[in-house]
Amino acid sequence: LTERTILAHCIYLSAHERSLLQSCGCAIAHCPSSNRFLQSGVMGLRQMMYEGFRIGLGTDVAGGYSLSLLNEAKEAVESSKTWRIMHRDTPLLPVTVEEAVWLATLGGARALGLDAAIGNFRVGKQADFIVCSDAESVSEYNTFAAPSHRLARLVYQAHPACVQHVVVQGTTIFERSRS
Repeated sequence: LTERTILAHCIYLSAHERSLLQSCGCAIAHCPSSNRFLQSGVMGLRQMMYEGFRIGLGTDVAGGYSLSLLNEAKEAVESSKTWRIMHRDTPLLPVTVEEAVWLATLGGARALGLDAAIGNFRVGKQADFIVCSDAESVSEYNTFAAPSHRLARLVYQAHPACVQHVVVQGTTIFERSRS
């Protein structure tokens, strides 16, 4: 076990095991849709975050059904709510949409040890990102103008057609035609 060790799921770790992993600097790949799909359990995501683990989201398509990190962000929020229901005596709140998106981006980069190169828009980092349109999910009656509302709508309602551009290492590799 080293700082290069990334463990998936981490659902049933004892306090001693969490302490051991933490002392070795291990990271966690949280795969919430796989955990639910396989009925293997619910990870205490907020607890792991509180304990200071490096955590990123994973898709685990061997045991799940989605390659979308936006879907995993949604599932991370929802499984965190489920964990809180199962542990009503905890003061720990479920993770927010903003935190889940962070886990899908810079949190994932940190878990991989790549946060100096990827994970956000800091100058000097690789430009890896998608551009999404939320035009299809906005109506004249419900504009959700606040950035946090727009982010939540993206996480909960995104679909492949909303992706307008995909940029990898600064090069556009996909651009949706405007026809």
